Amino acid sequence: MADGARMLPILGFILFMLPLLWMSSGQATTAMVMVYLFIAWAALAGVAGLLSRRLGPEEDQPEDKAPDEEPG
Repeated sequence: MADGARMLPILGFILFMLPLLWMSSGQATTAMVMVYLFIAWAALAGVAGLLSRRLGPEEDQPEDKAPDEEPG
């Protein structure tokens, strides 16, 4: 899961750069590109939200944490 979260910005970069190829070849209109970018952005936000819930705060804490000693 953590590796998937690390790869998400790279996937986002690739998805956001695809319309540049479409525009240079003249196959897409501006409206079509804007709809695509909104859908790609919403999908990336949704995946990031799901990944953040799955990872949770317990992944950030070390496993070998020693119990606190009471001063005495």
